[in-house]
Amino acid sequence: MTVKLKAHPYADLFPMMTDAELDALTADIKENGLRQAIIKYQDMVLDGRNRLVACERAGVEPRFDVYPGDDAGALALVLSLNVQRRDLTSSQRAFVAARIWMANGATKGSGRRKFQSETLGVKRLAGQFKVSTGTITQARDLIQNAPDLAREVEAGGTGLAAVYAEWQKREQEAKRQAAERKRIAAHSAKYEEAIKAGTMTVDEAVKQMRADLEKAAHDAQARQLWFEKMEDILAVIKESIAAVDDDFLAWFTQPGAPGTETTITARHIAEAQAQLERIRTITFGERQHDSDRQAEKD
Repeated sequence: MTVKLKAHPYADLFPMMTDAELDALTADIKENGLRQAIIKYQDMVLDGRNRLVACERAGVEPRFDVYPGDDAGALALVLSLNVQRRDLTSSQRAFVAARIWMANGATKGSGRRKFQSETLGVKRLAGQFKVSTGTITQARDLIQNAPDLAREVEAGGTGLAAVYAEWQKREQEAKRQAAERKRIAAHSAKYEEAIKAGTMTVDEAVKQMRADLEKAAHDAQARQLWFEKMEDILAVIKESIAAVDDDFLAWFTQPGAPGTETTITARHIAEAQAQLERIRTITFGERQHDSDRQAEKD
């Protein structure tokens, strides 16, 4: 005996029984029969989803009644029967209230109002389900953004407050990783490609990127020190040569003149000149310093 009926959306506002509860209900129906008929509305199960499953398990033919009213009455009936009858935790009640609130227009951007009622505002729902408006809002956020965590709470194993805090941590971590990804993309596309390819995790990419940045900073500092030293050398060369005239320089080349025993040769000067030319062409290329441009103008 199998009766296949779809659950009405109003019925789905409430969680199904746990396996243990369904086992107990099945045993009771098998022994005593179905005490309360299953209620149908619009050819769907409005009330009695668990009883229908238990009947199937117990091999008992289910009985049905048809609800004769409208949507508003059907919703009111479901709320009345389940809130009063079901042993729901406060967290589970908050989720039921959140789903009703969302269906009444509380889902951002949906524009969809499935249950039209002035009495389904969050304050009214909070009073009806004996929960705070804050817990209803938290439940809504989990339903919208973390359905896996929402299912965990609705299963009855974990409280809403603890799971909501876990979701907030998840959101913060997601934002942190997004920011790190942005930094990675800005620094080097290779990290982003490695993450997409699965060869690096975000944390591994961040670690490598930081190492690269530290090395780059160290190299930049070393280059800066080298340029400062070169600047001093060029200043000494310029000042020491500019301080003497051509006759002074020529004196060192005359036979028997003091200084002819020096180890400096024309080859040394040419070699130094070649290295300075490398600096001029490789380091600066076509670029000119502001002082150079001003000197050319003058």
